[in-house]
Amino acid sequence: MDLRKFIDIARDAGELYDIRKAVDPVRELGAVLNACERAGKGALFHSVKGYDIPVTGALLSSQKRIALALGCEVSEVGARMAAATQKPIKPQAHQGAAPCQEVKVKSPDLGAWPIPTHSPLDPAPFITAGVVIARDPQSGRHNLSYNRMQIYGRDRAGISMNLWRHIKAFFDKIEPQGKNLPFCVAIGPDPVVMMAGAFRYDGDEYEVAGSLRGVTETLPLAIYSQFDQDFDVALAIGALFVLVGVAILLVLKLLPVWTRSSSTSPFRPAASTSS
Repeated sequence: MDLRKFIDIARDAGELYDIRKAVDPVRELGAVLNACERAGKGALFHSVKGYDIPVTGALLSSQKRIALALGCEVSEVGARMAAATQKPIKPQAHQGAAPCQEVKVKSPDLGAWPIPTHSPLDPAPFITAGVVIARDPQSGRHNLSYNRMQIYGRDRAGISMNLWRHIKAFFDKIEPQGKNLPFCVAIGPDPVVMMAGAFRYDGDEYEVAGSLRGVTETLPLAIYSQFDQDFDVALAIGALFVLVGVAILLVLKLLPVWTRSSSTSPFRPAASTSS
């Protein structure tokens, strides 16, 4: 399941507000999203002032929407979450070009995307819902996590790596070698990848995502290796955007960005009435 399909499912279930009135990405979008979440709904902002790319949020902030993403009953969510770490499933490797590699932006500009300034005291736009994917330089296991990323410039962002996070341990292993830590940020991936990013698990968290998706489907991955032979982090192939970069003293230096060919308008229009 990709994000587009899940948005359709959430809308059909009455779990999504379609916000068609233009909103300002500086604090207004965050305030409206907070109101939607308090009302128990996710939101899709079709018009963000100054941009032609929509924004969505709060998609997995209720057990009902999590159940919709997993294809199970609400009463089964707890058991599915527990099984994800008890019975991890290794995803199938994707062969050939991945959907998230359809378009390559060689000189990315983070200012060209509607990254919100969420809260009154936020000093700048922050990426908050991107799944940060890094790989242990020793064992090779992948870690998926959420790390607030403050935008510093067109290809620079600060990343919050708390001391207890696995990605910080990865960085501490590789930094004494004089190397940077490669990682990517998946924006708009399969909902199970988003869920796996919230787990604390000592194994490969792509296998948590594989278990959440279930044995009836596979969660194929693509290995990004076209830019640099040292960049071997597996990408969630269905993501709408994938930011690829390296951590240098906890600052992200952005490398070329991969997107899907339709990512300038990544969400299908809804037939429902405007909010």
